[in-house]
Amino acid sequence: MLHFRKAGNQVLFASFFLPAVFASPLRATTFLASTLPPTLTADGNPHIALSDLDMYNSACTIGPGVIIYFTNNTGITFRESTTLTCNGTEADPIIFTGYQGAIWKGLLKDEGGNWFTNPNHFFEYVQISGSTRGYSIDRFSNESWITFHNCDINVSGGGPGLSIGDGPAHVEISDVLVQNAGQGIVLVGVTLYPVVIEDCVARNCSEGFSLYSTGSAPITASGLLSEENTWGIGASRLVTITTSEVTLNDTGFRLQDEVGGVGPSVLDCDITNNNVGVLITTVGTTVNECRLHDNKAFDVNVTVPLSSQTTTNCRNCYWGPITTQEMVAEGTFSNIEKIHDWWDDGSKSLVDFEGFIVPTSAPEGSVKAASWGEIKASYR
Repeated sequence: MLHFRKAGNQVLFASFFLPAVFASPLRATTFLASTLPPTLTADGNPHIALSDLDMYNSACTIGPGVIIYFTNNTGITFRESTTLTCNGTEADPIIFTGYQGAIWKGLLKDEGGNWFTNPNHFFEYVQISGSTRGYSIDRFSNESWITFHNCDINVSGGGPGLSIGDGPAHVEISDVLVQNAGQGIVLVGVTLYPVVIEDCVARNCSEGFSLYSTGSAPITASGLLSEENTWGIGASRLVTITTSEVTLNDTGFRLQDEVGGVGPSVLDCDITNNNVGVLITTVGTTVNECRLHDNKAFDVNVTVPLSSQTTTNCRNCYWGPITTQEMVAEGTFSNIEKIHDWWDDGSKSLVDFEGFIVPTSAPEGSVKAASWGEIKASYR
């Protein structure tokens, strides 16, 4: 028989006899039910959630080294006015995971579909694994803060890894690794305040990064690595992505949606070894100063209607030695094998690859040029 002693919202284990589901030897176990207490520390490790842990008009601070195991189909549910502060450290991260391989739900907004207020959630050195979704909230009102720094998220149910949408939030995300998710890191419709995402990795997801600004707030992303995903990075208007690497995906970039003729911008990125490097579906898109080569089918595939935009800006990029030779020989606005545009479908926009880079230290057998002027003079 199992005996408990209750302290506030925590149920403290007080017996040496465990049922089969808790058969592993445990130290001073803390069982959690219904709600999260105001504070959790590593002294209570391991913590085991026996049911959903609701947060409603409440706050919880979780200290370094805390481990919470979730049983099947449990998780943390955010409702009205919640503050969750997870203060892990590099040496002692906070761990949210399934108990003995249990599949749990994740850290989620109430699934009733209603709008809710004031999610203020702060994650530092947190590991989330074994859940169908990692962290996912949307449809919230009032100014909020959501930050993720130095976190690992590995989901197992096809849901999003880290998803924030439809609300006015200050969002900062850096040094986050997401693996095996449906969508890795999702930012959709975050309004009013600029969003910054830096130095994050998405791997083995349906879409590594889904960055879609439907409001007035810009999204600025840098230092991303998206690899081995179906879609590497999806982006829309008011999104700028710089100094990132997109490789080994089916499609590297999917660029769509504009406002006032301005679409997403991709600058100074490495886009290589995908099946398709960049798929451009909207006007006003810019892909500039990128290393864009060795993609199997196409480096760029444009589906923008010619009636909407005559040319698509892919200037000042390096296209690899073979395509560069072709560009020098044929000239700007010519039919290039690895670019699918007007030349291949007369109803689509034409790619403008003016200013393509021919490095002076190009590999043996590739085109060499001493300067930009010499490059341009070769075909003008």
